[in-house]
Amino acid sequence: MILMLIIGLSVQAQDNVRRQPPTPEQMAAFRKAMEERLRNDWAYLARYRDDNAKIGAPDPGEERVVFYGNSITDFWINIMPEFFAEKPYIDRGISGQTTPQMLVRFRQDVINLKPKVVVILAGINDINGNTGPSTLEMIEDNIRSMVELAKASNIKVVLSSVLPCDSIYVRPDLHPAERVLLLNVWLKKYASENQCIYLDYFPSLANEKNGLKEEYTNDGIHPNKAGYEVMAPLAEAAIKKALGSSANNAQNRTPQPNPNFQPPPRPKPTDYENPTGSYKVIMEVDETLPDHTIYRPEDLKSFPKKDHLPIVIMSGPGCNTDGDFYRPFWTEIASHGYIVFAIGKPIGNGQFPRPWINTADDYLTALNWIFSENSRKGSKFFGKVDISKVALYGQSCGGIQALRIADDPRVTTLVFWNSSSLLMGNVGPTDNTKRLNTTSDLMGNRDLKKILLSLNIPIAYFVGDTDMARQRALDDFNDLQNVPVFYAVREIPGDSHGGTYFHTNGGAFGPVGVAWLNWITKGDKKAAELFKGDPCPLAIDPKWIEIKKKNIQ
Repeated sequence: MILMLIIGLSVQAQDNVRRQPPTPEQMAAFRKAMEERLRNDWAYLARYRDDNAKIGAPDPGEERVVFYGNSITDFWINIMPEFFAEKPYIDRGISGQTTPQMLVRFRQDVINLKPKVVVILAGINDINGNTGPSTLEMIEDNIRSMVELAKASNIKVVLSSVLPCDSIYVRPDLHPAERVLLLNVWLKKYASENQCIYLDYFPSLANEKNGLKEEYTNDGIHPNKAGYEVMAPLAEAAIKKALGSSANNAQNRTPQPNPNFQPPPRPKPTDYENPTGSYKVIMEVDETLPDHTIYRPEDLKSFPKKDHLPIVIMSGPGCNTDGDFYRPFWTEIASHGYIVFAIGKPIGNGQFPRPWINTADDYLTALNWIFSENSRKGSKFFGKVDISKVALYGQSCGGIQALRIADDPRVTTLVFWNSSSLLMGNVGPTDNTKRLNTTSDLMGNRDLKKILLSLNIPIAYFVGDTDMARQRALDDFNDLQNVPVFYAVREIPGDSHGGTYFHTNGGAFGPVGVAWLNWITKGDKKAAELFKGDPCPLAIDPKWIEIKKKNIQ
């Protein structure tokens, strides 16, 4: 943080000496230097710019880790160089920095280094007011943004607790312990809810006043070597866990052959090679988004001058990691001028996707990735995508995951396919139900109804006649009062919960899926007519056996 920068000390030489507060002259010199830097390079991008240029891409198999933070990170490599020696660890701490400054340099000093893991330690300088007064909410927002940037770049995140601190000797008026504790409570909860690893230094370093134990610090704020020796194994364990979760996630998402069961046939080319839209579609997997399959117009020249390219993200079937079982449906949508993200990789014949894997975080990963690519010069998507229009589609369990992030302000519409805010109530008391209850509420819980009722976007439900989701979807429809909402039931022989997505061009669900998008995201009046009127044209088709709508004129 700011204090060590004031003096410019050789930290190692004084490590066993209790450091004295800076003199008035040192403080004056420091303030002058800081003011000049803040005017010319607010985030101090120059600090590591040259060093970064000398670092190449990670070697094959290299598990690169960036330690990212303030002076506590900055000084670590000097006080305890053996921790970093002969490891793929890169220290990118800057003394005195606050979270908004760290956010500004996150791409240069983290993302561009292409690590597997970033270890973030930040917050105390915000509490200290180094760049002006900061509320806890402001700190949290900056940390959220860093996490989202990391995830969009497939970097695993370790969120560190703020170290104990009950006083700052250049700010005797400040008593930070309570705010540190509150920020750590939030960090732990946020990490748990967003698939980050929480690295809790606090209990190992804290005294009875929630400050640093005397044996671990020489100034009450920064760890000495003994303090870093306590922190090092905790950090190593968190990094190992993050790398392990990455490996396990990749393994869990890898499709597997099953010699004991014949999988359903994959869609045939004749089911998707002649969609009804005007754009030729390609299916691809980008190496920077390896767990998603992208469907898009092959030629992007028409966008954005002649047409809009809204975003569609969908998990299906259910929460399976399957990027092409619904290829006819996704190709049909993309052919009308959409970029579609299917959560999962393409699956080979004779293989099974991993079930119950996709989560709301996978929706966010795709959303953050395409927002980043749309703004990145050199990307084929640069300036091509209509980021003001985002549709979340979800089939069965996938609808639950879509709902979890539907209150994101970037989202334009939410469509449940064979789904609702709560599917569990439709499953009987079987062994399968018990298994679903252990799967992180993948099938929903009653708290999700609160999210649903708080939304202010158009919502639609498309279900089958004998669908397990039909009644719960109708319950949602009845509960929703203040937004445009459409509910439609289709006669589907056989497994109606499975829908028609794998039929030619998505079957009966294809045209309505396109029309809803064309109306809501492109303002197509002809498409809107399908859902308007009393009765609406869709209700005239006898195979759509039940149609209900609200706030749609």
